Amino acid sequence: MNHELAQSALISALMKFYVEVETTGQSTEFYDKFTIRYHISHIFKSMWNSPVHRQMMIVESKNGNQFVKFINMLMNDTTFLLDECLENLKKIHDVQSLMMNEEEWSKLEAEDQQSRQRQLAQDERQCRSYLTLAKETVDMFHYLTTDIKEPFLRKELVDRLSSMLNFNLQQLCGPKCSNLKVRNPARYGWEPRRLLGQLVDIYIHLNCDEFAAALARDERSFEKHFFEEAASKIEKNRIRSAIEVEKFRSLLQKAAEIYTTNQKNDDDYADAPDEFKDPLVSFL
Repeated sequence: MNHELAQSALISALMKFYVEVETTGQSTEFYDKFTIRYHISHIFKSMWNSPVHRQMMIVESKNGNQFVKFINMLMNDTTFLLDECLENLKKIHDVQSLMMNEEEWSKLEAEDQQSRQRQLAQDERQCRSYLTLAKETVDMFHYLTTDIKEPFLRKELVDRLSSMLNFNLQQLCGPKCSNLKVRNPARYGWEPRRLLGQLVDIYIHLNCDEFAAALARDERSFEKHFFEEAASKIEKNRIRSAIEVEKFRSLLQKAAEIYTTNQKNDDDYADAPDEFKDPLVSFL
């Protein structure tokens, strides 16, 4: 770590490797990349704790094309891994709930019970594996955004990042969050409060007008009333301090105002005279 070559070139080389390992030419490349990137992320985390290497990582973030590619791959992995984790947790929840209902469970044929138990064991293994990997990718977003901000606000990244954060926040705090409750969550490495706290921190780290506008453009997951409920839940459970929750609320209020303005503009332009409409778009 103290070698001159490592201090000047290792960060750049590892980011490039992180991107290029997406394709290895092997039939198992889709899953192999997660293992390789998992080990790279451990190296990054240790380097982040070194002032020299942290500064080099900040410098490297200003290298537009490579950093954008690196963060895009990190987002791809985080999105996939969290989706798989949450889906597996829902499946585990459903089977565990059924098994705890002795009357309903006893109505099933023995073969059906065994089949569900085998599927449960498989879902549990996958959940543990994906959660182990997902923790590292979320950790990386968490510590990178503490000192690196502008690169994440690039037009190539900001909309995807805001959509990913909004969607997962909704999963953790939305009306169906109870479907993620499982027995003995530590067995799978499932720490919903930790994950929720990290997501809130990332929102706060990137807090600015550009980021608020990107949150507002996410019509799939951004809903003011839901985010207000999420902020209340975070405050009630003391996942973050009152000051941090207030910063989170301030960002969401800013995004909600932009969202309202965007919706009003869409309504105003909906009845524009034909001569002001794009012929191709209108035709489509």
